[in-house]
Amino acid sequence: MTPLLPASVIKALGPRFKQAEAKLATLAQSNTTAQWADKVCSVPPTLPLLAPSIDIDVLETVREALLADQQLQADYRAMGAKDASAIHLHPLALVNRGPVTYLVATAFVYPDPRLYALHRISKATKISKPAKRPDGFNLDAYIQSGALQFGTGKTLRLEARVSEGLKRILEATPLSTDQELTPNEDWAARVTATVADSWQLRWWILSQGDAIEVLRPVRVRREIMQTLKDATTRY
Repeated sequence: MTPLLPASVIKALGPRFKQAEAKLATLAQSNTTAQWADKVCSVPPTLPLLAPSIDIDVLETVREALLADQQLQADYRAMGAKDASAIHLHPLALVNRGPVTYLVATAFVYPDPRLYALHRISKATKISKPAKRPDGFNLDAYIQSGALQFGTGKTLRLEARVSEGLKRILEATPLSTDQELTPNEDWAARVTATVADSWQLRWWILSQGDAIEVLRPVRVRREIMQTLKDATTRY
């Protein structure tokens, strides 16, 4: 949570956490409740990746600008670019997605929020001008739109055939609230669900290997088929 909190809050909470840890250590032998933190844990379901390094000065400047609703001038290197480019940002939010922290912001005079990975910002300067916030912007709604899945903001109706193992997983953890699983002759089940049209969806499909066959939309089926063909040429 460190990248998401203002430095002043982190500094204020530090002594309280240390005090709490010392108190729990003292009570651990006589109070089972004090041992609770040693008995629970949250583990990511994906392959754990190390967090990228974020310039501490950049992080502090971004947090200050966000807290004060002020604009930013930043040097940002987009993925695939060799060099950083100057960009004028209006900060809206900070979001953790796995090991990567993103700044949600609009750039220049454009109204659409975009994601900017903090580790790709090499320099940031706070500008004493109020940041412009798009009308009706809401962080929860922005996330629900599928933005953090790197999507288009639109949904699609996925239809696929799945193996017995994947069927059991989807019975316990559905793809969506309207997911339907029906028996299928050649496969364990046919699944239909309304999901975000995103890279995340495609990554998930590809991660299932031969446990899934996408039927519709046809364009997604073709994309997956072409990706798998390209992958086999590497081997």
